[in-house]
Amino acid sequence: MNFKPNVSVIVPVYQNIEYLSCCLDSLTNQIYPKECYEIIVIDNNPQPLEEIKNIAVAYPTIKLLHQPKPGSYAARNTGVRASHGSILAFTDADCLISPNWITSAVEILQNNIECKYLAGPIHFFPHSNRRVASFQWHEQINSFPKDKFLVEQKGAPTANLFTYRNVFNTVGLFNENLKSGGDIEWGQRVNKANLTQIFDQNVYVNHPLRKSMKEYLLQMRRISGGVYEHYFNPNYSFLRRQIQTVFLIGNDLVEVFATIKKIYNFKNKDLKSKFGIYVVAIYIGFIKALEKIRVHFGGETKRL
Repeated sequence: MNFKPNVSVIVPVYQNIEYLSCCLDSLTNQIYPKECYEIIVIDNNPQPLEEIKNIAVAYPTIKLLHQPKPGSYAARNTGVRASHGSILAFTDADCLISPNWITSAVEILQNNIECKYLAGPIHFFPHSNRRVASFQWHEQINSFPKDKFLVEQKGAPTANLFTYRNVFNTVGLFNENLKSGGDIEWGQRVNKANLTQIFDQNVYVNHPLRKSMKEYLLQMRRISGGVYEHYFNPNYSFLRRQIQTVFLIGNDLVEVFATIKKIYNFKNKDLKSKFGIYVVAIYIGFIKALEKIRVHFGGETKRL
């Protein structure tokens, strides 16, 4: 790889800053030439957090911005507008990035000139050496199946995504009205524009498992509400809107049974462990269905 294109890495952060320093450490220690990439952190809290500013000070090359509009997609759009790279990379503030992340992505893009959208896997890791809880097993089984997302939904989470600046010129920025699912919606616009999307195992990031069931439930509610907002069409007739809502809730039930089937096929889990994950799967399905019903009747979607 001779020519080194400029890359802009965009990282939104909201409230939880536990892993921000580790994330920035991993980003500033990429093997990609330092002069060829920039890191843009966007504080997405209503008022700038002093803690984020104090962390950013330790990294003089990082550009710190503030976007008070709620939602990570508004923050990412702020980063896109402020960026200078021809390639834009997206990750989350709680991800730990492999040292060759940018290098691998750039090589893949250069070797596949038709590719305009590159996604990769997200590997989970526990916070400690304590036994992995049932809800954490559920998260590992169901969260971030990016290869499946890309094949079935034509989009992938922005925790690990590379694209070109001119793609935003073609399909537009992220939908700032969505609290969740805006990454999938944007990927679908890329697909509709007949731009090639690729998933590659060599471009990976690491993501911590949620520390508590409460934290995981908040995430599931946010995702469920975002799915509802994305697929629900208010212009449909009253009857069709009700049918559409039932269909979206039915998908949650299908996901529960799919998860139970995956757990049943686990060879290295005893019956007690499997039962614990079964209970979590059923409870999560119930919570996600309730969230869609709440939003259907006028409730606002949640954010983390």
